[in-house]
Amino acid sequence: MTVKIVTAAVLMLVTCPVPGHAESEGKGGAKVDKPVSLNISGARCESGDGEVGANFANVVSFVISPRMVSPDSRFTGPGSYHALIVVHPAKRVSVDGLGTVIVNPDRKSGTFKLDDGRASGSWDCDTPLQ
Repeated sequence: MTVKIVTAAVLMLVTCPVPGHAESEGKGGAKVDKPVSLNISGARCESGDGEVGANFANVVSFVISPRMVSPDSRFTGPGSYHALIVVHPAKRVSVDGLGTVIVNPDRKSGTFKLDDGRASGSWDCDTPLQ
């Protein structure tokens, strides 16, 4: 149930254009280190108005949003953020929950890790987040 809610929240951010949001789709990707090792090609990322939604081939998704996570999860640039994260690398393996997304100084890449350590990896949107 939580996977569906988190995935719906991420998909809402990356598929429903919002005025003032920047959107990129294409060349980026992600690397999952846990629960399995996997490289993913393709990224769909949207950012603006303090929110970020990212989806990497429906295998890794995360959302940074004061409306969906907590008031202190407003995206302001490079740094560490509380986020909703979903990692679904195989039909029988799916992990989700609250975690940390780090946005690197380039504003287009970083890392993710669930708070309980069940999933981790890195991501690249290919275009800087706003």
